[in-house]
Amino acid sequence: MARAPREAIVFCVDVGLGMQDAPEGELSSLDYACTIVSMLIQRKIFSQSKDEVALVLFGTEVTANQLASSNDADDDSYSNINVAFPLGIPNFELLAFIAKKELGSTHSVDFLDALTVSLDVLYKNAREKKFSTRRIALFTNFAHNINDDNLDGIINGFQVDGMNVELNIIAPAMLNTYDNNLSGDDGSVDSSDNQPNTSRHQTRNEKRFLRNHHNQLRKPKTTQQQCGEDIIKRCFSSGIEGACYSFQQAMQSVTGFEKRSVNAAAWKCHLQLGNELIIPCTAYAKTKEAKLKQTWKKCHARTNRAEDVTRNPYYHIDDDQRTEVTKEKLAKGYKYGKDIIPFSTDDEKQMNYSTDGKRLSILGFTDMKNVPINLHMDDQAHFVLPEAGNQNAATSISALATGMQNQNLCAIATYIYRKGSNPKLVALIPRIKETYQVFVMAALPFAEDVRQLNFPSLQQTHDLVDQQTLDCLDKFICEMDLNQSEGHDEQFLPSEILNPFFQRTYESLYHRKACPNEPLLDNISHLQLDPHSNSNTDALAEKLKMFFKLEKVNTNDVLSKGKSSWADLDVEKIKSEAESDGHSTSLSQTTLENVVDVGTATPSDDFLHILSFASSTSDVNNAFSKMEKKITELANDPFALQLTDKIIKSLKTFIWQGKEKNQVSQVNTFLKQLKEEIIFSNNRLWKIILENDVNLIEIRDDPQGVTESELQQYRSSQTAMDTKLTEDDEVEDRGDNPEDLLDML
Repeated sequence: MARAPREAIVFCVDVGLGMQDAPEGELSSLDYACTIVSMLIQRKIFSQSKDEVALVLFGTEVTANQLASSNDADDDSYSNINVAFPLGIPNFELLAFIAKKELGSTHSVDFLDALTVSLDVLYKNAREKKFSTRRIALFTNFAHNINDDNLDGIINGFQVDGMNVELNIIAPAMLNTYDNNLSGDDGSVDSSDNQPNTSRHQTRNEKRFLRNHHNQLRKPKTTQQQCGEDIIKRCFSSGIEGACYSFQQAMQSVTGFEKRSVNAAAWKCHLQLGNELIIPCTAYAKTKEAKLKQTWKKCHARTNRAEDVTRNPYYHIDDDQRTEVTKEKLAKGYKYGKDIIPFSTDDEKQMNYSTDGKRLSILGFTDMKNVPINLHMDDQAHFVLPEAGNQNAATSISALATGMQNQNLCAIATYIYRKGSNPKLVALIPRIKETYQVFVMAALPFAEDVRQLNFPSLQQTHDLVDQQTLDCLDKFICEMDLNQSEGHDEQFLPSEILNPFFQRTYESLYHRKACPNEPLLDNISHLQLDPHSNSNTDALAEKLKMFFKLEKVNTNDVLSKGKSSWADLDVEKIKSEAESDGHSTSLSQTTLENVVDVGTATPSDDFLHILSFASSTSDVNNAFSKMEKKITELANDPFALQLTDKIIKSLKTFIWQGKEKNQVSQVNTFLKQLKEEIIFSNNRLWKIILENDVNLIEIRDDPQGVTESELQQYRSSQTAMDTKLTEDDEVEDRGDNPEDLLDML
């Protein structure tokens, strides 16, 4: 994997005359500078960046830099300039130093001298190291006299020995400088790499902020500021790369912690099509779920040192002697139900799926509509492109991708990352742009990964909505269109939205380190629309409330598990539930219109729904047969005791409808058969059924019912058991007695 590019940056901060001055209720220039530098350092710490930073303060009481040390005693050049933090990996000590905010003084130092010291720091510490960028970020208000006698030498110092140091100026708003360096001829903001937040690009949100505040930052310039502006313009016109920002613009740019920089690793393989065509290609991860790297360690609560706490695992047999078991005597075991299946190391190796090596082999092609977006899974997507420098591979990939796109096809392929990896099923979707032609590789699910979900059609409710409501909804959607906001760029682009969870974690870690005795700050939402979007949609939202009025309704009480809930069930309650036409928001009731069979989720409701549409005797008989089948299935389920509430309700609904639909004989026959099936296999379930008064239909309730003696026999468990024992005795008597066989011998 290629090493991530590193950057060397020197924060050159003016802490002298005028930097602490500010109108009442506003931040001073020094406050802005400290906040911006602190945010930049925090971003580098939490993104685990390998960049190196240095902090140079000018206008300080003390003088600490190598250029001043090498001068004669009478030479006061480069005085009041302090290299507070040499070039190195940023840490929390540097943040604590900046957080003190006791840096201000009344000394006035030429910023050109501070730039010279900063260049000296870079030259002596970063010249021989491998850095992709060397940068100086100058924070000043230009409220001091400037001597430009050695300006040409300083400009040459930015490019000495091929260092090509970039310069970023963060200062109070200076209109002409921003016009020349931030805006192009069309008024667009410069999107070069010269960003104060050390990022490689400028987000659209930052550009929008700069445009909105461009005209608000006009302030009258002092003579010193005009002189400083002219010198900066001379620097940029002489070939120094960089840009200028106001303190407010820089604050907006560094809001939020920077994401961790990760280089995409190349996965080289051969794209195989059939037995003959093999195309050398390379895959790069285009998107991959970022994991928050948190190194939590147990430490002593008082000393906060991990070294003060040790852990020694100890294994022993659960006996009176607590016999110790050494690691050599431990083995892996797979828990299967209540049993433990021992597995040795050799067994584990043989159990793993065997693969020869990395592979990307096309199995066939299918229409794009057969691979909808809901089938895309896994936490990453790859770009598959031809091998670099291989013209034949590029031609083959181009031809294959073009042909697939013309026919609206995608390829289904087998993907194996490396030897020993489990195979995956992937889709190769062609993507053709002006500058490249690649395949997007997205993982597909296997049968075990797919969840079956059934929902009712919305077509039946579409006719209930009038045209006025639809028009209001259309306007509401248009107002919330992120692409159509007039005068504003698109919001919530994935490449620009930082993970709120990451931001909150970094914010909390820094606050706890900086303020160990204070509570954490309140959580702030990082995903919010712009104020102008909310104002445009609020009126339409209020109007939609009038079209879609919400009314509080009493939903049916959900049956709770337990014996008490079974005892409370009675025919009258079930009948009232079935006959009531109250509104319900349950998924089961919203899907009843498509019910054609008695399901497992709500068998009673399904049974009642099917009966409500029965138009003939055969339809009724068919509905009762389906209910009998489902009750039998539930009663014979291995987890029937967990389904007792559902079984009891189904039986009572079955009996009640048997009386209503003149199916008394069929109901009684089924109940007798059910008793014979479960009285021995699940006697506990049978007792629960009896406790809840699930009985045969008596003759006093219906002429086709059973007599009282038949009912008593049905409820008697002992009679059936005695019959079973008698039959077993008869079988045993018919068998040969071993003693009789011995006598015969």
